[in-house]
Amino acid sequence: MRSTGTARTSCASTSPKVEQAFFSYLPLPDGDIDYRFAVAAMVDAGYDGYLAIEGVRQGDQLTADGKSVQYVKGLLKQLGAAGIGGRNQ
Repeated sequence: MRSTGTARTSCASTSPKVEQAFFSYLPLPDGDIDYRFAVAAMVDAGYDGYLAIEGVRQGDQLTADGKSVQYVKGLLKQLGAAGIGGRNQ
């Protein structure tokens, strides 16, 4: 049985007047979180399970989610990894 990793990206901003945060689901390369570090750590640890990416919820979801997939594939290629789950196609 393979374990599943889930990646979620969001952009949290606070308004100085309201003191509230809001979150927006974005493609992985567009958010504030550095996924290069997390993917590199998984590759360095020899992780070869599945990686799930939580998709955006508004707008052109197919294009935005495709951007996230291409970003992760690019990171894996840069890191010289065979691919999470044995697939990097």
